[in-house]
Amino acid sequence: MRLLFIVGCALMLLHGGARADETYPNRPVTMIVPSAAGGQLDVLARVLGAAMRPVLGQSVVIENVSGPSGVVKSVRAAPDGYTLAFGNNGSLVFTNIMLPSLNLDPLRDYTPISLVGSMPMILVVNKSSGLNTLSDLLETMRKNDKVTFGAAAPGSTSHTASTLLIQRTKLNGVVAPYRGSGLALQDLMSGTIQGVIDASSTIMPLQQSGSVKALAVSGSQRVPAMKDVPTFAEAGLPSFDMVIWTGVVGPKGLPTHVVNKVNQAITAALNDPTLRKRFEAMSVEPARADETGPAAMTKFLAKESKEWQPVFEAAGLIQK
Repeated sequence: MRLLFIVGCALMLLHGGARADETYPNRPVTMIVPSAAGGQLDVLARVLGAAMRPVLGQSVVIENVSGPSGVVKSVRAAPDGYTLAFGNNGSLVFTNIMLPSLNLDPLRDYTPISLVGSMPMILVVNKSSGLNTLSDLLETMRKNDKVTFGAAAPGSTSHTASTLLIQRTKLNGVVAPYRGSGLALQDLMSGTIQGVIDASSTIMPLQQSGSVKALAVSGSQRVPAMKDVPTFAEAGLPSFDMVIWTGVVGPKGLPTHVVNKVNQAITAALNDPTLRKRFEAMSVEPARADETGPAAMTKFLAKESKEWQPVFEAAGLIQK
């Protein structure tokens, strides 16, 4: 009789587990975005969330929580699949390196789910600066110790990109942090600072309107909407290869069936014609099949963390 009871309980647990697999999600899923509403990361998250809905069968609600608090909130959420995070280099890797007091490790404290896509960065200068090529700017940096690059706060992709450029060229330059890239670009256009490196989605409208002069674009190929702007490699600086990548993670301990379901939804979204069209308009390259999924993202996060640690150390950006 006791054996029958144990077998019955086991069958109930197995049946309950299968039912859990089948019913997730049975309510809307929240995706935390560690940036303000309306920004590039927020827009991409909303496009992705809408395209994930057909597979999930539930809506994806975007919650904007700017700064490190957004990262912490996503990590501390219950590991049930109803709170995910959509982040980029800055929020998923740079913040953890720069602020060791947060005690966060992307491999230890997150459940990696999938990369989503990548976006090139564009170096621009004031249109009246007389600088027409990357070589012109680098020559100015050789002769002048006051070349200033404007960027968002330390730990952001724009700040890290400028830091990397100065390190890779070993030339004179400083990075001036602003409350946002928009303010830095305003000072660039007024001639207060000499350069800005930011996401293609931010820079393209300014370049196309003639407000700034683009000198180079990161990544392996030119931006279709700016075919006259060379890549950094074409312009003579192949060592600068930083792009902005995005991905989805969950809290530590996310069940396998939840990870698989979310990954399935992301994969379907990346093949959706509407999403691809929206991504193309922002110069976002959807992640390839071999870049998606939890195994690929786990390996990618490990590589990124290892490669960027010395960059932040050399720049003195790690806040002890």
